Amino acid sequence: KVFFSDNGSTAVEIALKMAFQYWQQVRPTRAVPYPKKKTKFITFKNAYHGDTIGSVSVGGIDLFHKIYKPLLFKSIKVPIGDIGALEKTVKRHHKEVAALIIEPLIQGAAGMLTQPKGFLRRVRALCTRYHVLMIADEVATGFGRTGRMFACDHENVTPDLMCVAKGITGGYLPLAATLTTQKIFDAFLGRYDE
Repeated sequence: KVFFSDNGSTAVEIALKMAFQYWQQVRPTRAVPYPKKKTKFITFKNAYHGDTIGSVSVGGIDLFHKIYKPLLFKSIKVPIGDIGALEKTVKRHHKEVAALIIEPLIQGAAGMLTQPKGFLRRVRALCTRYHVLMIADEVATGFGRTGRMFACDHENVTPDLMCVAKGITGGYLPLAATLTTQKIFDAFLGRYDE
């Protein structure tokens, strides 16, 4: 399912809102007895996800956004590539975390920092095991920039939400999209009169 917008920051902002709202609308289950408590986000140090307030809140480059700190919501930051630190963080906070957001395979604005082989697959496995939605920010990596259509394809990973922009029109028009799974989409369905 696709939600169209006009730029990468907005695509990320929409993904954050969808992830948050998803947990507010789903029914409690044995695996997730208190979904409404899942309101936080895990992100990676040196991440860059855009310039809107939400996307800056899950970013991690002070050089670009330090001045805006008083406006931002807090996120849980983990070093990129450190699966041990990530696993400890997810295990400790999963009951309060709505989603994890990642630039798959490479952090662009941080200096083209690559992640170890298999890291993305392990991130996906942790998110699945602990019922944390995975947001892949493919604004910089999507549409063939890493040699595959999407960076997630290199490790056969399907995120719960994916943000795309830049390459979607080859720069011809401002267009972005937030893609999601049927499961996320279904949580937003209601009766026609709603």
